[in-house]
Amino acid sequence: MDRKTFTSALEKYLSKNKSASCLTSDGDAFIDRLFAEMNKEKPSVVDIWLKSKLNDKFIYAVEPPKWKGEKDWPYFQGEPMVFLHQFTLDMAAARKMKGGFPVGDTIYVFGAKRALAGDAWETVYKLIGQDNGGGSTEHLNYVQDGTS
Repeated sequence: MDRKTFTSALEKYLSKNKSASCLTSDGDAFIDRLFAEMNKEKPSVVDIWLKSKLNDKFIYAVEPPKWKGEKDWPYFQGEPMVFLHQFTLDMAAARKMKGGFPVGDTIYVFGAKRALAGDAWETVYKLIGQDNGGGSTEHLNYVQDGTS
């Protein structure tokens, strides 16, 4: 199986089973690693193999995200982040903030651990914003892999 066919199978599996996508701006390292593992292990049924490999990936604190638009699950250092929460700005909240925040936009909060020296680590958060029509996705306060 070539990488393009594998990526298509992975994307189909993630969309159907994990409310996620690998076709995001930072999903390539994850695809590359899984593709290399698949070529090494040579499974006879890729969907069953994907299920076993992704069982503990694309996890969430309470429930999976309910995307308004495209599924834009972020990655950090080549791994899917943990989905923590989502919220939608309603009219009452926008009035309180008086800052012209767009009513109806949904913010998705993801987290991951970044290793520090020794056993120490810190939490990295990424926010994804989707407009109220679901047509636009924006990475907010975005931390690139390996930077602060």
